[in-house]
Amino acid sequence: MLSSLRNHVAAAAALGTILVATAANAQDKAGGFGEQGQFIFGADRLFSLFSYTSNQYTNTQVNPNQSVTITGTSMSLLWGTNALSGAANAPGLPAGGNPNIYAPPRLGFDYTIIPHLTIGGELIVFFTLGGSTTTSQGNNSVSVGSPGANTFGVAPRAGYIIGINDLLSIWLRAGFSYYNMNTSLSDAGCTGGSSGNDTNNLNVFGIDLDPQLVISPVNHFAFTAGPALDWGFAGGASSTTPNKPQCNSTTTTSYNYNAINFSINGGMIGWF
Repeated sequence: MLSSLRNHVAAAAALGTILVATAANAQDKAGGFGEQGQFIFGADRLFSLFSYTSNQYTNTQVNPNQSVTITGTSMSLLWGTNALSGAANAPGLPAGGNPNIYAPPRLGFDYTIIPHLTIGGELIVFFTLGGSTTTSQGNNSVSVGSPGANTFGVAPRAGYIIGINDLLSIWLRAGFSYYNMNTSLSDAGCTGGSSGNDTNNLNVFGIDLDPQLVISPVNHFAFTAGPALDWGFAGGASSTTPNKPQCNSTTTTSYNYNAINFSINGGMIGWF
């Protein structure tokens, strides 16, 4: 009985050793994804199969506090936010629909400091140059400026690569992020030749979880797909409008801001 048990334990240990060695060999083959000293460049969140976003604004300047939560879902290819569309969501809130600052595509830069362990981050930059909106009725036409906007974000992260075979790997990634978004629109309600802008600002610090399935049809190149959970738990927003009709002064309303975003995304990476 004891001898049989020892034989089974020895066989299990041998099988485990073979499986670990096989996985390590697949993961550590020359040039394979996850070797030490690799630079990994990526285009993340190029498309979103599904995205759910919740934005919460809390005005602490009134008593009792006013809190408004706006939710929405979307699908997108290359760009998935309606941050520049729509009117004010509620009295006193910044205009801009239901912004999703986590949706824009971003560049990823990572480095394997030891086999399978990565450090790096993402860089997000988006801006518009503005424009105009013209309304015509008969021989009369009125033109007003279209919103100009810019978004900047950084998301440092760490990751761990689990090799499955030559084609598939799992890249576990987690880190922090900071985003800042600004919009500006000329206010048409000013008189006497004066002018003013309606401006909005949004900034938030948060935590990001971003595990990805890595599909590598050829060495040094792969597609990525997987979920992302972003929790912006410490942020602020403000809305500034000129006091009409003279517009020689402004009024600013500030809010506490937090956001949650869950999405299923795809992208691509390369390494050397």
